[in-house]
Amino acid sequence: MLQIVDRMLFDVDRPGWLDSDLIRLKTCGVVIKQESVPEVDGLRILKAGTPVGSDPDDTGKFVPARRAWLVVEGGSLVEPWRFIVRAAATGVAGNSITVSLVDPQSNNQDLAVSVVGTAITVSLATGGTGQVTSTCEDVVEALNASDDAMALLAQAEVITGADVVVSSSGGAKSLANGVNAQFLTLTDVDVTGGDNTVAVMDQGRVVVGGLPLSVDGLPVVDAGVRAQLSGITFVQ
Repeated sequence: MLQIVDRMLFDVDRPGWLDSDLIRLKTCGVVIKQESVPEVDGLRILKAGTPVGSDPDDTGKFVPARRAWLVVEGGSLVEPWRFIVRAAATGVAGNSITVSLVDPQSNNQDLAVSVVGTAITVSLATGGTGQVTSTCEDVVEALNASDDAMALLAQAEVITGADVVVSSSGGAKSLANGVNAQFLTLTDVDVTGGDNTVAVMDQGRVVVGGLPLSVDGLPVVDAGVRAQLSGITFVQ
């Protein structure tokens, strides 16, 4: 159940990123799942102003809203390569995005990125005998340079093996683990010792610049969050 709370709630210690005292709170708050909050210096603290949504794997608990993501990897134990891609927008819609690395099976081909719907295909560069020549860094740079790919993805990042030549991904790989935003936390919540309850809102006016970064280090307010938290007006 939701309840309307007036300005008296914030007579003391009002969050600086609220642009109005009139908000709507969820009665009794929500329970934040401990494992969903990264440990920093021995503590697991979820910052005030973080969008949260229902944990798809644990009914009744909430986790930070997040973009879908995928680690694409290959190589050997001696020379592994690995990079990560994240959806451009927070939420489950990103789970429909796929990425595939394809060996064109032809000589002297250029590295190319194509997008059809939510399917991203990277056709790898090849040399004079048909061998793949694209490195992990080449692929990441090509993805980041593609306007069509960047309409679906945030910046791709090399994790390891930047200079290692990649190989076919063996088919399309789907992004996963996107979580829709349902509420915005009103206070910091410490889950170091276990799951903990925090007050949350789903209506009000919020100053974007005062909000923290998301768990993946990207801004918490993107197109997905704005659409999912339609009762909140985000202002600069």
